[in-house]
Amino acid sequence: MLASRTPEGLSSEHMGYLTKIRAVGLRNTILGMFQASRYYLLYRRYHFEGWHWCSPFYWKPYKKQVVQMVNDLHPRSVVEIGCGLGEIIARIKSDKKIGGDIDNAVIQSARSLYPHIAFVHGGLEIIKDIKNVDVVICINWPHSLPSSQFIAMVDDYCKGGNVGCLLIDTVNRRLSSEASHHYVCPDDLRAVGKIISSIPSVDGVRTFNLVALR
Repeated sequence: MLASRTPEGLSSEHMGYLTKIRAVGLRNTILGMFQASRYYLLYRRYHFEGWHWCSPFYWKPYKKQVVQMVNDLHPRSVVEIGCGLGEIIARIKSDKKIGGDIDNAVIQSARSLYPHIAFVHGGLEIIKDIKNVDVVICINWPHSLPSSQFIAMVDDYCKGGNVGCLLIDTVNRRLSSEASHHYVCPDDLRAVGKIISSIPSVDGVRTFNLVALR
């Protein structure tokens, strides 16, 4: 089937790459293409949800922001819940790093990509079996739950002195395309701890909040 053409004569596929280059630069676009190709092979093998393979680190600048925020804290122990293919947790500088995800297929893929990192099949409940966690990262997935449910999970598994900080994003609803999401808001986060920093994402769609739980 022939690719559709724009008025300028470029295919829609080429226009997509031009848009990507404008958004993240030529180098990141090329690196992301190599990543996506590798992830696609894992997708064919393990059959995880398809959106993972077409969202590589180099095409998602917010992932780099998350890594920088956590590394600036110089943590000794970090757990990422909803780690997907492990792109964020793999770039964290910490003595102890654990990634968790409820999708066992994506966990198997992450293990093959980063065999030196511990990956666990599970959600936020895995925290209760891990002692002295400096930072827990929860990005994107909390907004698929009612905010009250997520806050209850934080109360159940992250409070009591075991977890130092929670890093979570809040979303600008006006700019988000996910109309069906519930969205955790800053008031929800204040119910579980003190927001000690809030940094807007480069695209303005979200804000990264560091919440002290101790």
